[in-house]
Amino acid sequence: MDTMLTNVPGTVAYLDEILVVGRTDEKLFQRFDKVMENLSDYGSKINMEKSKFLRKELHHLGCVANETGKAPDSDRILALQKIRTPQNVKELQSFMGFSVTKTLLLRDFIA
Repeated sequence: MDTMLTNVPGTVAYLDEILVVGRTDEKLFQRFDKVMENLSDYGSKINMEKSKFLRKELHHLGCVANETGKAPDSDRILALQKIRTPQNVKELQSFMGFSVTKTLLLRDFIA
């Protein structure tokens, strides 16, 4: 999926999801048209029933993005604050694996 979108700024792909953002409606529509063109070139299509368009705020992968910028989702922060301190090596390994996974997933979106 990433390969299809390398030439389209303002896009993020994760598994079967594609996010397209733009500071103006014009920029958003230009990027969306390019995404649709690229999907067509690769023989792919989108499921219109599952798609959401022209959102002013987006909650995705533990982040919130809106016209003021990007930030961690407050619900996710509360959940992380409630995680108890690991009590043994196995719990520590589990927490570290969880942390690394989340860091890798969010790196491009938050940066």
